[in-house]
Amino acid sequence: MLRTVVVIIFLAVLCGATFGAAASVELDGGILQVFSYAVDIEIPPISAEVDIKPESLQKKSAGQPVIAFIELPQEYDVTDIDVATVRLCLGTAPCAGGVASDGAPGATPEVGDHDGDGIADLKISFGRCEVIALVSDVPAPVVVTFTVSGKVGPYIFAGSDTVRLIND
Repeated sequence: MLRTVVVIIFLAVLCGATFGAAASVELDGGILQVFSYAVDIEIPPISAEVDIKPESLQKKSAGQPVIAFIELPQEYDVTDIDVATVRLCLGTAPCAGGVASDGAPGATPEVGDHDGDGIADLKISFGRCEVIALVSDVPAPVVVTFTVSGKVGPYIFAGSDTVRLIND
């Protein structure tokens, strides 16, 4: 009898969760009611280590691309990063918009170990002019925080680094 009750309760819960409704089951003269409600659960992004080069960015420069080295926690693999989703933006929140990775020749992402710590990182570049456009209204000299974010599998990752912004 107990197994039957557990199965019935499970089915009631399953029906309620699946259809977002209420279910009831009569047990020995009493009624078990199960209600379910739709809830949005916000999963925080995976915390990535990000190192942005150059350390100083001239607002009037049109030089080499801006490079980001992305390291993920050990349980994730940087080769699983969906490069098409990677963005660089101003601030510390995961990027809703921002600058997409640079598609210029020679700018293909590379896996390596930039900082020599034994953890693989993904080197990705961003067009310098597009990055400077993000800070065009920011008065220099100042230190700004950039965030790089994207998807690794079904999850979002994000990491930030600071860069000194200068006029000349």
